[in-house]
Amino acid sequence: MTKAAAKGRTTTATKTDLDQYESAMFAKQQFMSTALTMGWQLAVAVLVPLLFGIWLDKKFHSSPSYTLGAFMIAIFFGSMVVWRTVQGVNKDMAESGQRKGKK
Repeated sequence: MTKAAAKGRTTTATKTDLDQYESAMFAKQQFMSTALTMGWQLAVAVLVPLLFGIWLDKKFHSSPSYTLGAFMIAIFFGSMVVWRTVQGVNKDMAESGQRKGKK
């Protein structure tokens, strides 16, 4: 390979490239953090009512009724977790956009 060909392959990272990389890494970290947090919240919001409904059904010998009621409550709580998470992400994105505009 000649010196000219080798010289053409080298690239230098500009400030914008580094800013974009840093922004992408921050977004990836924020996504993973949000996904893990929402996962735990959904697990608790769904499992606690369901386990309580199953326990009530065993105690009162009323096979699916309390479990089904608890399932409806679990759906409501799960929806609330997702809604709250989406609202938080939207708020963070809006704040992030405002900070970028001020730079």
